[in-house]
Amino acid sequence: MGSALDFLQGLNGRTKINGLIGGYHSAITMPINNAAGWFKVPQISFASTSEKLSEKATYPWFLRTIPPDSIQAAGMWRFVKHTSIPAVTMIYATEAYAEGLMTSVSTLAAEAGESYHVSPVSVSYMAASYDAETAYAAIDLALAGDSKIFLMAMTLDQCKIALKLPLW
Repeated sequence: MGSALDFLQGLNGRTKINGLIGGYHSAITMPINNAAGWFKVPQISFASTSEKLSEKATYPWFLRTIPPDSIQAAGMWRFVKHTSIPAVTMIYATEAYAEGLMTSVSTLAAEAGESYHVSPVSVSYMAASYDAETAYAAIDLALAGDSKIFLMAMTLDQCKIALKLPLW
């Protein structure tokens, strides 16, 4: 962290940076932007989609080249409505991207007076080491319900493990 702060401030012989590109995950982008914003260093991300990053009062130095989760959530909700699916289970990881997506889909369902269409099931986000048994328990809970359609909101690696698919 000390080296990163040196770059942000131009200390200890380091050249002060003019901007940051990244991160790939919103959960990483948010704390980095909090530090960078303190020094008025702009950050642009090509992959961080959390709706929270759109809050300019909290992240005034953040920009992105990808739309926020609300756009993806609207597409998911339109799919549910268009296909007249009676119930979907949304399996999501407990991290910024997936929670934001789940919240947006649930909000759209509530605004339409149809909250009963969406049943959220969380899977712990495990960035360092993945506990597959914990994920399997959440998947089993989801499968025990009435849903025939599952919306997944998690990283590809986490999704493959949770669904017992081979990793490439």
